[in-house]
Amino acid sequence: MRITIFAAALLLSGMASASSIAQCSSPKGYSYYPEIGHIGPDSAGWKEDQISQGKVTLVKGADGKFDILFIDASETITSSRADGGTVAMASRGKSSASFVVLYPGKTVETYTFLETTSRNLEFIMVTSRAGDSVVFTKATVMAGKCSFIDFGNL
Repeated sequence: MRITIFAAALLLSGMASASSIAQCSSPKGYSYYPEIGHIGPDSAGWKEDQISQGKVTLVKGADGKFDILFIDASETITSSRADGGTVAMASRGKSSASFVVLYPGKTVETYTFLETTSRNLEFIMVTSRAGDSVVFTKATVMAGKCSFIDFGNL
């Protein structure tokens, strides 16, 4: 099933010759909703948040460009690049790498893929969403587990 989802995601992203760098899932954490727009004072503040069936895959195309493929609550495979985002590596270490995805005028996301000192593979996702085209302004910090991360292929 994972291979089918990954293959479909690659075709959707236009990166048929892409290689998978990391595959992660089920992020959970917290989101902050300021009192703005549709959010009233009773709904504002910190809330637990998760994407229980969420999946994140970092891929590198034959052209050397990176993309973040994700499945969110809508259960739809989305390519960050095909969705209008610009993906760039922000930092790289021996056991960690961070990427920034910029959606001009509405969202900035950072994804950090890492191996912990206990040798667990994890990712951290930070999102800041605001602007006139955004329905709900929010900031989110979530973390999840990864089934693999290929730091050597960065």
